[in-house]
Amino acid sequence: MHLIREFEANDIEQVANLHRNAFKLEGQPLDQYHAYFYERFLPRGVDSLPSLVCEAERGRILGFLGVAARHFSFGGRKITGALSSQFVVHPEARHRLLAIHLLREFFNGCQDFSFTDEASELSQKIWVALGGSVAPLRGIHWIVPLRPARLACQKYAPPWIADALDGTAEILRRLISSIPHSTLRNSVSVLRGEPLSAEAMLACLDDLTPECLLRPRYDAVSLNELIEHAGRKSNGGRLRKVLLRDSENAVAGWYLYYREANGLAEVLQLASREDNQMDVVEHMASDARAHGANALVGRLEPGLAQSLANRFCLLFRRQYAMLVHSRFPEIRDAIHSQGAFISRLDGEWCLRFA
Repeated sequence: MHLIREFEANDIEQVANLHRNAFKLEGQPLDQYHAYFYERFLPRGVDSLPSLVCEAERGRILGFLGVAARHFSFGGRKITGALSSQFVVHPEARHRLLAIHLLREFFNGCQDFSFTDEASELSQKIWVALGGSVAPLRGIHWIVPLRPARLACQKYAPPWIADALDGTAEILRRLISSIPHSTLRNSVSVLRGEPLSAEAMLACLDDLTPECLLRPRYDAVSLNELIEHAGRKSNGGRLRKVLLRDSENAVAGWYLYYREANGLAEVLQLASREDNQMDVVEHMASDARAHGANALVGRLEPGLAQSLANRFCLLFRRQYAMLVHSRFPEIRDAIHSQGAFISRLDGEWCLRFA
């Protein structure tokens, strides 16, 4: 007999061990694991949503599904999204369909919709079997090479060759960028950058996303927490947060990206006025190059296609997808279309174990 119930503090040690073994992360310190599950998945506040565990005989934990509340505005009214993360079931219990029971219990929660944006192929099959759906457009990612030769060396050449060719690769990039109309050009931005604050994001988000029926409904506490978590990685990278203003000092947009130690700049959120999208992308590319990035990588969000089409970029699918489940078809349809602003800042990036 198995019991699916809310995740509690007393479960942390078992859940940490289950997660470490399932994802082959035995080298991570247990105290770091305990702090992670305590901070990310224990309910805090009236707007929180409970994570779930599957408990077997004698209190043994055989499954875990992490849940984080994300609040949105849909057509002017406040709704709650439940973000699923760190979904794991013990190998010996998978034949008992515990994953299906855990996910069904999750879908039966009080949230208006459920989603996850870094789902494996197995998770996709379970979600779809239980009435969920894959958001195919949000599974498309793009990459803009900033230093193509260095990027290729890093990916395909041994480290010593990449180091030896580094200077030559940079000379080639400079030559290519000097060619008129080159997509790798170093253009002078018409926008002025300054540090991005949560207060500026709260004040301008609605104005920058008027076409989106569904958009985040942050408050100062939740937004600052998201930004803090987005930048709290252990790989030596750095989070860049930039607010952009035009010549009349009006807010034109902003971007957040995480510059990984491997040279990739992972775009977490980009917002802009419709008439400034190309300028915002150009400014972000220049900023990432100036901070040592070899390429910008992001998810294809509403309104970005045209701006990216004016640069050399490649579209691809990562090994994970965005999944959605809702008893309200209008919410699901908005997410499947271009009518929702849900960035990687709102997704599993901020719930990753770092």
